[in-house]
Amino acid sequence: MYNKLVKQVKNANTIALFTHMNPDADGLGSMVVGKRLCQFANPNAKVDMFADYNEKELLGRYRYLFKSNSHNELDPPNFLDKYDLCIAHDCANEKRLGKYLSIFKSGKVTANVDHHDNDKFALLNYINTDASSTCEMMYDIINAQNIEITRGMAAILYGGVITDTGDFTHNCTAHTHEMISNLYNIANPQRVKEIFNDSTPEGMKLLRACDMDFYFDNRLVIIKVSQDQIRQSGAKMRDTYGMSDRGAAIRRVDISMAFVESEQGLWHCSLRANGDHSIVDLARMNGGGHSSHRVGAFTTNRHPDEAICNMLPLIEHLFERQPHYIGKENPFIDDQPLRTRE
Repeated sequence: MYNKLVKQVKNANTIALFTHMNPDADGLGSMVVGKRLCQFANPNAKVDMFADYNEKELLGRYRYLFKSNSHNELDPPNFLDKYDLCIAHDCANEKRLGKYLSIFKSGKVTANVDHHDNDKFALLNYINTDASSTCEMMYDIINAQNIEITRGMAAILYGGVITDTGDFTHNCTAHTHEMISNLYNIANPQRVKEIFNDSTPEGMKLLRACDMDFYFDNRLVIIKVSQDQIRQSGAKMRDTYGMSDRGAAIRRVDISMAFVESEQGLWHCSLRANGDHSIVDLARMNGGGHSSHRVGAFTTNRHPDEAICNMLPLIEHLFERQPHYIGKENPFIDDQPLRTRE
């Protein structure tokens, strides 16, 4: 499946790798692993990495991904105007490349590796919406090329899946768990989780201070986090990550929304759904995207209250079409007798 991409890597003298604005562990991780694969396939190529982010602090928790224990490997000062090959990682559309879109589009050949509902904006598009993450796709590329996974690569891939699945609570398939089982024996999973599970006291204060509203008999939870609340709590933007997952973990909640205000005044909304409920239509009506029917996001310049008012009729329709399910069967109890395998 990836033979054309590998061929382009081997034939390129200059390669540029990209991920989305304000990158997360999946975006950064898949790009860093991609750089190692490019250098393996073509040791003589110049390989540069780019990511558009607003705050150095946003990358603080991900500094372990880089050899220098900092993110100085990103946005190299000696970057080129044009590259032979440009590869985007974890970008649902070209706008997600931010200020580096022009460099990406200047590539003689462009490629796009992603697990979201994707615009397929490159010459070569490798999209797998069944994958939990782009890191899972990179794992498949490594296996397809029969490359041995190192301890560092295993930790990066493991961490990317952790964040994009909310600790394996969504977007997972049997293949995802098979992958994690294989990586578990190579990486140091306890150390990886220790790095990612870095909640701070300020983050807990922010959770108490944020606005949280429930609708439709507690089936919908909406969390709003303003810049004022972040500052008053002494928190950072990193402390807002996972807010929608926290909402989705509340009993009876079918759909969770978390609006977080950026320093530029825009509101980023993360969407989560439980069971058979879907956030796809909610993301699309606001110009956003989704990686599955349970996970999506959008960004708006409208106040959350205005965006919510526009969405409530659709949410009500979704709930009428898909009633809240309270299972009568205990999934941990069965009446089947034990027997030996044949």
